[in-house]
Amino acid sequence: MERTELIPQTSSNLGTGNLFYHFSMSRDSTKPPETTSEHQMVFFESHFTEMKYGVAPNQTFLEWHVSSQPQWGVSWEAGTWYNFAYD
Repeated sequence: MERTELIPQTSSNLGTGNLFYHFSMSRDSTKPPETTSEHQMVFFESHFTEMKYGVAPNQTFLEWHVSSQPQWGVSWEAGTWYNFAYD
């Protein structure tokens, strides 16, 4: 399994106020991820929210999940940048 974890690079106390995470994702057409395996593309250690790929029934979709339930998905096209922000 391949995955990327979001970890803030700070020693500040992040337990108060609003915290925003912003990231962008793209893939090329040369070596796309296997659609037959679930990939945790980006997630928080608690897994309360995560970006996944290869999840049935939409195995070619990049999907956003909250508490393991899909909330949004899009066909993940090569060469296209997708921008995300978590609040």
